[in-house]
Amino acid sequence: MMRPRPRGDRAGRVSAGRVSWRPSAPMTALALALLAIALLAIALATLLPTGCPREDPPGSASATTIPVRFDRVVDGDTIIVFMPDGARERVRYTGIDTPEVAHDGIPAEPFGDAAAEANREILEGGPVGLEMDVQERDDYGRVLAYVWAGDVLVNQELIRRGLATVWTHPPNVRHVEGFTAAQREAKAAGRGVWAD
Repeated sequence: MMRPRPRGDRAGRVSAGRVSWRPSAPMTALALALLAIALLAIALATLLPTGCPREDPPGSASATTIPVRFDRVVDGDTIIVFMPDGARERVRYTGIDTPEVAHDGIPAEPFGDAAAEANREILEGGPVGLEMDVQERDDYGRVLAYVWAGDVLVNQELIRRGLATVWTHPPNVRHVEGFTAAQREAKAAGRGVWAD
């Protein structure tokens, strides 16, 4: 039987019958740097899709807003949209409640029709996008979202006009401070449902 001939490794070392290779110091540093970058990329990819809160300037749509095609208004806090994949979805506005419109033989509540009309008017003002929070659907299967029309957060604008009230359900509380401030403003001005 022939024995393998000893060979030199890349660093010039020879071992009897085996090749032993040890990376040079610069190569080790490069490998560690690439590993660190890969681990950072994996960590970011894991965290970002879960809806990590980010600081957006007030009055601007989040970079995580999903562009949708507006179809129609159901009432003051519910709309129908077409998602980017073409699916038609019913969207319930997160963090607010509006008076009901007439339905199923039940008469409209005061300001219900005004809230639905204001919702339609605001949505016609710009491209529509959905900003998701922690919980993305309610018990009825509706998409829960903050709805943007251009740079206008529709949920908050309806509160500011006095046509919606703050109605939060944790864990979806991303805009609660802005909603609460808008409600204080509407109450102080006596707008909509806050009129004497």
